[in-house]
Amino acid sequence: MKRYQPNFQITPSKTNYYFNMRILLILALSFCIFCVFYFSWLPNPSFVNQSYLPRWLVYWADVYVQLRTAVPFLAIGFILQILCNPRGFFTLKGFLCSFLVVLIAEGGQFLLPYRHPDVMDIVFGLLGSLIGMCMYYQTFKIRHLLMAKK
Repeated sequence: MKRYQPNFQITPSKTNYYFNMRILLILALSFCIFCVFYFSWLPNPSFVNQSYLPRWLVYWADVYVQLRTAVPFLAIGFILQILCNPRGFFTLKGFLCSFLVVLIAEGGQFLLPYRHPDVMDIVFGLLGSLIGMCMYYQTFKIRHLLMAKK
């Protein structure tokens, strides 16, 4: 008696590619959110004790304290825009997710003795996320303009 063997080949497909890309984006987003929480919840707000960071980055982060909050949210906004609404200019779901991340990061500072939550950190985090979303939208538009010329 002959056994049934399915006749199919494993070939890369567009669906498989987009699924894998979505997994990579979720991992990158998780890493960015982990970094925000880690650096927000350090006992000392100065990065002087962080020996694994380059000296120029430690100096820059200690001088531009407010701006260093916005930098990781550029990536978070960029990735959230790809995941939530890749063809649109703004997505409320992505904005609310970044708002939740910045609120949890700042709220966790209430529990640390030498850290103090700051409203401007929330503002800079949200601005960074919005700029990241706009950066993705501009990249999306430029890519489509270049693809249309071909």
